[in-house]
Amino acid sequence: MSNQSRVSKRSMSGLYWFALSAIAAMASLPGFAADSLDHWSARNSGTTRDLNGVAWGTGRHVCVGASGTIVTSTNGSAWQTVAPAVTKDLFGVTYADGRFVAVGAGGAILASTNGLDWEVRPPVNTNQLDAVAFGAGMFVAVGGSKTILVSTDAVGWNRVGPTLGGELTGVAYGNGIFVAVGNQRSNPQIVMTSTNGTDWRDLTAFQRGVAAYGVAFGSGLFLELDARGVIYGSTDGITWKQTAFMAGGNGSYLYGITWAQGSFVAVGGAYSGASRKIATSVDGVTWKLRLADAIAPGLRAVGYGNGYFIAVGKSGAILQSDPIFTLTPGMLTNEGFELELAGEVGRSYIIQALMDPAQPGWQDLVTITNTTGTARFTDAGASNAWMRLYRALSP
Repeated sequence: MSNQSRVSKRSMSGLYWFALSAIAAMASLPGFAADSLDHWSARNSGTTRDLNGVAWGTGRHVCVGASGTIVTSTNGSAWQTVAPAVTKDLFGVTYADGRFVAVGAGGAILASTNGLDWEVRPPVNTNQLDAVAFGAGMFVAVGGSKTILVSTDAVGWNRVGPTLGGELTGVAYGNGIFVAVGNQRSNPQIVMTSTNGTDWRDLTAFQRGVAAYGVAFGSGLFLELDARGVIYGSTDGITWKQTAFMAGGNGSYLYGITWAQGSFVAVGGAYSGASRKIATSVDGVTWKLRLADAIAPGLRAVGYGNGYFIAVGKSGAILQSDPIFTLTPGMLTNEGFELELAGEVGRSYIIQALMDPAQPGWQDLVTITNTTGTARFTDAGASNAWMRLYRALSP
């Protein structure tokens, strides 16, 4: 059974060993929290058109693509097509400040408060827009001819920054900095930064490498994807260094990247032809290849919402990860040991305990239905225990 059609019966996260003494010491054992990322399920998007961007907001996943295609889902499994507001290709989408914003060919900009009903904004110019992000109270859209557009309300947009000289294909915000990346016509990499979204510093002359397609921020680090599979990292958006190389020839291209639930997730595939890949990293340096198909539609973007990563790509491809959830330790009190579980709304989870690792045998402590995104549990039996191992399962 291939990875993309396989769904594990039980996903596991949050395995912790606690020494329950006067001072509660704890250590997370690595490897368990990311097991769900080994399993991705193909979903029927309802379209064969390319999907280029994905975002989560107001209880809904939204994917945008070719010819104005927009598909949405509340659970990542069942998808519906939204009547197109435009016929132009859409390349990027984000959710922030109570609305979705999508951008595309011919300077197209669309906005929606619910992901279903969309309003078309008057274009500022006709340059293609490839990506959009939010930070410091404003939306920033980037695209061809180094186009940079800004808006505080997703209604009125203004062009800022330089003109001509290449295409910006990705933008991210973090640590008080916007970072935009892309490529010039002769293929050298473009990197630009701004602290306010309006005034931009062009660092292209100081960069090496070929075209960059995606950028994300997480855990104090910007990561940028080089077309040939090289990954660059920076803490300030100015000084960059190679952190990793995803080998594999023409299938090495990485187009989309995001950060959520303690992991970077990058997706891609061949520039032309058929192949796709998904890779993850907690630090931007050490990467694990989660999916590598030699013959499959390439992937172009990835996002996270409501307990799942969603990867989208060519020919309407949508892949959904197994549910991602975390079990976080709290404090040892007179009432017991506190635990907090964060995961998908509406899903049930089982919290188990192992009293003695020398004598295997997990015991169910409680079954929790997560109604708000986080659920708390206090293990009253821990007050009299010397040590205990905890884990959470999703049936």
